Amino acid sequence: MSAEKNVDQIIDYESDGDALMALSNRVWWTIAQDRVDAFQIRLLKQRFADLGERIPTLSKLIALQQVVKINTLDDVVPLLLQHSAYKSYPMTLLEKGKFKQLTQWLDKLTVHDLSQVDVADCRSIDDWFCALDVQTPLAINHSTGTTGKLSIIPRSKVEANRFATSSLKNFEGFGDEPNYAEKLLSGQQKINMIYPSYRGGRHAGNRMFRALVDRICSPKTSFALYEEDMSADVASLAGRVRTAEAKGDLDKLEIAPELLKKFNASVSL
Repeated sequence: MSAEKNVDQIIDYESDGDALMALSNRVWWTIAQDRVDAFQIRLLKQRFADLGERIPTLSKLIALQQVVKINTLDDVVPLLLQHSAYKSYPMTLLEKGKFKQLTQWLDKLTVHDLSQVDVADCRSIDDWFCALDVQTPLAINHSTGTTGKLSIIPRSKVEANRFATSSLKNFEGFGDEPNYAEKLLSGQQKINMIYPSYRGGRHAGNRMFRALVDRICSPKTSFALYEEDMSADVASLAGRVRTAEAKGDLDKLEIAPELLKKFNASVSL
């Protein structure tokens, strides 16, 4: 099937994510703007109908903003969650290791059912993220915690894969420029990669690096500053220390001995 027929099928009939990702950026840029606009509105209407009642936090926002239907792009703006929504959990849940309650909080931000996640053996944030990785469709992303609190973003494994694919499409080029993305995505070409951070972890940058290593190079042809995983516990503690120091409350900060040991080990790297 030609690229143009693919475009017609997807724009006019389909909303399948894999089909969308299969189209190159070169093809996307040939589509008339009015067709793109109509396509976006149709998908937004579909997502509004599918997710509006399935994600509790979104449902509350819909009721608060009194949005009853989507007709334009502007109608979606009031329903975009602020960054603070992803760190709206009580800090004491992290500090005291109440991971069952944290899972219940996270469950309100995703369409995936987290009610059966077993966190009985979790003793740290890293343990909790590991449990979510193993037991759910999620590939959690967290922020650096520079505000004093980690943002915890419930991206799915499917979404993470598509995000990595879309990033590689930036290497397509245009016109007579060579299409490096085609060879990279097909596995025909491998490259070396250098990443000036931790090789693994659940921070967005670490997730992306691992995804690219799996696709376009290998552990032997990828080089990270630290071979260890970036610890979410250490990132969280560093943010808490920074915030407490700014407020003059450093002496009031309670740090579990095992967390302090992990923090000191990371500093010595």
